[in-house]
Amino acid sequence: TLTLTLSPEADDRTLVGAWTEAGVLDLGRWPGARYRHNDERDIYAGSAGSWQTPAVALRTRAGAVRVVRR
Repeated sequence: TLTLTLSPEADDRTLVGAWTEAGVLDLGRWPGARYRHNDERDIYAGSAGSWQTPAVALRTRAGAVRVVRR
């Protein structure tokens, strides 16, 4: 499992993207995940839209990506 913990300040200012090909995105405690998509290649969620480059990128082919707010 990849886990990223964001402080409340960073959650509002840092663009984050999380991708998985065949895993799970655990976003239950991340209110900043405003953009989401699920297509034939991967599942994505993040505070960065598809036209932006996130400052922090978490990617996995399997397993879980977990983003939480401290």
